[in-house]
Amino acid sequence: MYSLARQFLVLRAAAAPATLLMSVGQGVFRGMKDMKTPLKITLWANALNFGLDGVLILGLGWGVVGAGVATSVAEWVAAVAYLVALYEKRELLGAGGYGGVYGTVTGMITKLTRDDRSTSSDDSNSTNRGGRKSELGSFVKVGTAVVLRTALLLGTKTAASATAARLGAVPMAGHQVTMQLWILSSFALDSLAVAGQALVAVEIGKRNGNVAREIGDRLLLLGVGSGAVIAIVATILQPGVIPGAFTDDRHVVDAAMEILPLATVMLPINAAVYVLDGILVGCADFKFLALAMLGAAGVTCGLLFNVVEPEGGLIGVWEALALLMVCRFISLVWRYQWRYGPLPPIQDDRT
Repeated sequence: MYSLARQFLVLRAAAAPATLLMSVGQGVFRGMKDMKTPLKITLWANALNFGLDGVLILGLGWGVVGAGVATSVAEWVAAVAYLVALYEKRELLGAGGYGGVYGTVTGMITKLTRDDRSTSSDDSNSTNRGGRKSELGSFVKVGTAVVLRTALLLGTKTAASATAARLGAVPMAGHQVTMQLWILSSFALDSLAVAGQALVAVEIGKRNGNVAREIGDRLLLLGVGSGAVIAIVATILQPGVIPGAFTDDRHVVDAAMEILPLATVMLPINAAVYVLDGILVGCADFKFLALAMLGAAGVTCGLLFNVVEPEGGLIGVWEALALLMVCRFISLVWRYQWRYGPLPPIQDDRT
């Protein structure tokens, strides 16, 4: 496993800058409430990835090396597509008048970093510099909270995978099959969270707290309902289709079937967590999200390292992951319902 993982990681690392460019591009278009452009780029990139997988893995027999090459190439193509799409939006982004993609990027950086030379007053220049420092400080503060939250979330899932890997090749394979299904359902449900980020933020900016709360409630209802539907479908398909679609190894199928029921039951709770996460991001409640994740990650990793690793087996790993989502669910529900939270309850306009 180590040798194969190392080959794949080295090849995937070549696309690390592309992955960051894709993340920035998605964020910019989400902020503009343009969800179609990221969808188109994602569809074409995944189609390319899928096609290259067939050629390199099945056709040329490259195995895991082919998978790494296919993914890295697809991500670089997507990154270039985002750069082109951002260039087309340069006027809206305040980078008009600069030539080419390079000029657009350097022009935007210049606009963010230069001192304002249009006024001759030292006081005015000092005020402008102070304002920019304040904006930069806010950006760093928010960025730190977001990075901490994301690192804790991914780090906890990585710890779970590391624990499963120590159990052996078969448990690790069963874990990976189930995790892929979990991630697939997560991305499907996370679309509501993305909508919540944009829609709630817009209404908060307009000081329409009541409308923002109504949007949040509706997204929660849709999210939990969708999670329940996916859970029912997954339960029906488990015996004959899942995880047989991934492997015909009987031992791996048995390992996956041991944990699939727990993973399926968690889907409605996962949906609520994703939607609440998006709503609170729309409210710019980044500090709370980071602190809540810190607590949930601490409890989960404590269970993984002190209970699961010695004797808990694969089901213990997934009990720890379920605990992660339950802890997040409790903290996010409390924050969302708290009267003095970032999104207060709906108030009667007549009062």
